[in-house]
Amino acid sequence: AVTFTNKAANEMKERVIELIGKNGVGAQISTYHSFAVRILRKEIEVLGYPSNFNILDDIDQKMILKPIYKTLNLSSKTMSPRIVLENISKFKMNGTSPEEALEQAKSDTDKALAKMYKGYMKQKEQIRSLDFDDLLLFVDKIFNENPEIAQK
Repeated sequence: AVTFTNKAANEMKERVIELIGKNGVGAQISTYHSFAVRILRKEIEVLGYPSNFNILDDIDQKMILKPIYKTLNLSSKTMSPRIVLENISKFKMNGTSPEEALEQAKSDTDKALAKMYKGYMKQKEQIRSLDFDDLLLFVDKIFNENPEIAQK
């Protein structure tokens, strides 16, 4: 079973054990993200990433943005890291590449966000790290491009 939160996953595990006893101890119950990590640790190499990739938390993501702000001569005071990361997440979840984001940019702010997105993605790839969106998107990509893996 897969659920959204750790709390819900733990509650499910407890209920399964209550219902079927010790046989329920090994049940695969997790969050979507932990399920994705389990798959990626086994299969991510088909995408050219090592299986020992790092997972970025909010603080890590903001640290990645710092040198990008500097390179682009932008200020985190005028364009907050939270806003930048929210927009990066939207781009990724909509399947918009950094190049497409730049092409579609209508304002200077949109252009700056697209450039931040491009720098973020490049930096993340260089350090072989994934953010939480990547965990889900990469599993989706692996399954779509490798049906034999999805069948496992």
